[in-house]
Amino acid sequence: MQAIRAFTPQVATVATPQKLSAAQATGNGLANTVLDAVRAVTDFLDTHPNTGAAVVNTFALMKAVRAFPKFIYPTITGATAQEKSFILNV
Repeated sequence: MQAIRAFTPQVATVATPQKLSAAQATGNGLANTVLDAVRAVTDFLDTHPNTGAAVVNTFALMKAVRAFPKFIYPTITGATAQEKSFILNV
């Protein structure tokens, strides 16, 4: 069992200056557009830490929701005595 630890939001930036410079040197228009978008989002999240934390928390919540089982067994609260014994003895 893992210990519960405090959550500290961190926004990971994969696009390093070296990678950006190398991609821009290729002269690919689509790559430059994507890199400009990455820079814009990174700059925005750097200047708005609460928004970055909200993005990280949203992804963490979505990951937790996806971790739930696809099927949850129904309860037997509304079952009759005969139905309860059948369900529990199977």
